[in-house]
Amino acid sequence: MMVRPTSFFQEDLSKRAAFSEERYGSVDKVFVLCGEDASLTPDYQRWMVKNSPVKEVMEINEPSGSTL
Repeated sequence: MMVRPTSFFQEDLSKRAAFSEERYGSVDKVFVLCGEDASLTPDYQRWMVKNSPVKEVMEINEPSGSTL
């Protein structure tokens, strides 16, 4: 049931109002820099932080294979 080609609630979402100027961006954002990211380089991740308004930046540098 969870696998589907498109949004199951597409009709419901089409009836909702678009983002408003006063509320867009009202949720604080946190960016997590991942040192072991296989697809995004650390430089690109820092570029993303620089070009997005975020409240906090956290960093994960645990080596591959570590467990919690």
